[in-house]
Amino acid sequence: MHLCWCFVWSLFYAWALAADLESSLLALASLSRLSTSTSSLADSVITVPLVAKNKGIFFNVQLGDLAVLLDLQQPDLWVPRPEALIQLYCNVSDIPGTALSSRLAALAECTSDYPYGMLYAGTTLLSDSGSTSTSSVETLIDLLGNPVSIAYPNAIVAEGEVGITTFNLSDTSEGDIILDDFAFVYVNHTNMIAGGLGLADNSRGTGFLNYFVNSETIKSHAYSAFMEYMLDNTEAAGELLLGAVNKKYFEGDFVSFPILPYTGLNSGSTLPTLLLSDLRVVNGNTSQSVSLLEQDPVPVLLDTRNSFNYFPLDVIIRLALQTNAFYNKENDEWIVKCSDVEESDAELHYQFGPLTIKAPLSSLLYASSNDTPLKFSGGAKACILNVSPSSYLGYTSLGLPFLTNAYFAVDNDGKHIALGNHNKNYTANTDFSLQSGSSKSNKSDDGASLIASGTIPFASTYNYTLSATLTINPANSSAAEAVLTKYSLASIVSGEVVVSGHSSSTVGPLKLQSSRSTSSKAMAGGAFTHWDRPGKEKLFIYVSLFIFGAFVGVVI
Repeated sequence: MHLCWCFVWSLFYAWALAADLESSLLALASLSRLSTSTSSLADSVITVPLVAKNKGIFFNVQLGDLAVLLDLQQPDLWVPRPEALIQLYCNVSDIPGTALSSRLAALAECTSDYPYGMLYAGTTLLSDSGSTSTSSVETLIDLLGNPVSIAYPNAIVAEGEVGITTFNLSDTSEGDIILDDFAFVYVNHTNMIAGGLGLADNSRGTGFLNYFVNSETIKSHAYSAFMEYMLDNTEAAGELLLGAVNKKYFEGDFVSFPILPYTGLNSGSTLPTLLLSDLRVVNGNTSQSVSLLEQDPVPVLLDTRNSFNYFPLDVIIRLALQTNAFYNKENDEWIVKCSDVEESDAELHYQFGPLTIKAPLSSLLYASSNDTPLKFSGGAKACILNVSPSSYLGYTSLGLPFLTNAYFAVDNDGKHIALGNHNKNYTANTDFSLQSGSSKSNKSDDGASLIASGTIPFASTYNYTLSATLTINPANSSAAEAVLTKYSLASIVSGEVVVSGHSSSTVGPLKLQSSRSTSSKAMAGGAFTHWDRPGKEKLFIYVSLFIFGAFVGVVI
């Protein structure tokens, strides 16, 4: 019996060691250091520029020639292997030859204009695009061999192994910062064309923020971000502060809220969740307003990788009434006359307890998903509302339409998130290398202050009067689609929206007709497809200008 128990204990101990392998290796790899040339950074506030490559709408961090998206949903830096992008980005299903050099040569040819840069392991001969010459590409990456699957609340897939290399954090307020022996996830299976710079924390003690905490550059696993769109909402620019806030980025009140717990995801990370108490459309001319939420406060998750807001379906229906929007069944999109929104001087007010974040209603306008200009049969320009049912994700989420109108700070250690209204008079700096030496550092900036665990500078604290939890449900779009297919039919031919039905509603754009309250809750489910959807020449759409008296418990 004694020998039997010893055997069982040995099996358990071996299992525990195997289960902890990923954690221990990542933790060991993360005990790396900043370059000695940046040892004075502990006295500074590091500001990292956030800029879109090729004038895109997403916010990137430059690591030398490599760009990754700002990522609030997980803690680690991850980069896709070049081979992982061949079928995803290049649409290549069959590449002749099985040698690594053949696959990489094919990738080099089809991604000559790839916007995010490539990170190759080892030394490989690559064919230059359009010629027969070859060149050598060398990046030294130590692969540790232990598998990692990054946990996302949405449908993002990122699976690979731990690697160690040296990165160059480019053009920061303190110059280029060399990240020596930096542990990251080298992904060989993903459905995204861009990697992520994770800013969440986790129990493993790994990740991007942990790297700077270990070097005593910042006091806590915290950050803040200012993001904005320029050039008619076509170019992203912003600034990321590591472990700090700066009062120059916001105007009015700056309020700190407890981060809400969540269920449905086994990640161990702190996620930026808070409680949305109301959502209102406000007429700028009359100050009349109407609530789109009209139910209990809704837990929401902030997401910088998402160009859409995901709302409960009844909220979207009310928004469609206010903007005279048409539903595109084939692409799950809402089409609206651009000028109705742009010339309305209307605002969307996001209310969080005592704080209201104000955004122009035009912040919900998005270009056509296939980059083909749309117009109505009368010649008016057509736009898309960048909203989708929360059922398509499984939870309610505020993406870039909200975040580009707010300044936010997250204290992962103290479990608080602070919000303020975006300072419209401040323009983000996307290249600090252009500044003079005397003004390059933030040391003398009285508006900047480091975040200590449990304290976000300049922020007043608000505690919720009721408890709430963000529930991450399985994706399921069928419930929303069953409702939306009841609307009238129209079509798009050669970029022209042709309406074949007429609305039974007399509600015009931004008339702010009130609606009766509802006790319906957000439905669960969905897909994460909006940011690189393929284009189509001809679409058939359903139009929603009349609303049925009642459906699934919602009365408009």
